[in-house]
Amino acid sequence: VGLSVSLLNGAARCIAIQDVDTLPELGAPVDYGDCAVPTQLSSEIECYGWGPPCAANAGGVVAMTTEHWHQVNGFGNTYEGWGGEDDDLNRRLLRNNLLRGSCGDFCDRDDLGFNYQTSGLIRRPRKGRGRFICLDEASHTPRTHGDKDQMREKLTEMDMGSPRWAS
Repeated sequence: VGLSVSLLNGAARCIAIQDVDTLPELGAPVDYGDCAVPTQLSSEIECYGWGPPCAANAGGVVAMTTEHWHQVNGFGNTYEGWGGEDDDLNRRLLRNNLLRGSCGDFCDRDDLGFNYQTSGLIRRPRKGRGRFICLDEASHTPRTHGDKDQMREKLTEMDMGSPRWAS
């Protein structure tokens, strides 16, 4: 729905999705127009030690062209609460050969699954250009995690080649 509504207002080159509890650090040079390939703009997140949660994460703040969003058939909206939608997007990007990043500036973060041989990751901006702070739970409506069994079932279906998410 969000993509369709944004396109009604004219030709948008980049469309970004953003977790509501993740905000750019004051003064951070985050480029919301950086979307030639799918890009996780939130590459340095305060509550994850100024890195992404893990190498395979494709959530937080992600910018893609309208063509990429159409290619992956949008962003999953069948997950209740939080959890699963980032993994879902990562699988959609993988299935459509849109994961063109490497470990980049995070090659030294083997604790997060990065190493110099890592490929097939979402692209991330250079260090210093993806800094985001996290709102604490007291700053917004408390989040509830969705049903983990249902989440795993949906992700497993996708791994097994379900056409459910195909465009």
